[in-house]
Amino acid sequence: MEEEKIRKIAQLRETLEERVKTLETELDGLRALLDFINDLLIEKSFKRAEEIAKPSVPAPEVKPKPAPPREQARTTAKSSKRS
Repeated sequence: MEEEKIRKIAQLRETLEERVKTLETELDGLRALLDFINDLLIEKSFKRAEEIAKPSVPAPEVKPKPAPPREQARTTAKSSKRS
């Protein structure tokens, strides 16, 4: 009985060791992929000093809204006086 338990425990240990090796291999692959992606992002987002120093394009001018017609302004003024 005791011998059987020891055999099962040893088998479980072997299974765990194999699983750890598998996960370590997967982790190494994921780290390599992450390094590749980080390098790619650095390469693609890098800007040269000349690009940064370029003057920016001026924003288009915003025209002010025209004043309301005088007739509407008078009506508004009359209703204000009545209050």
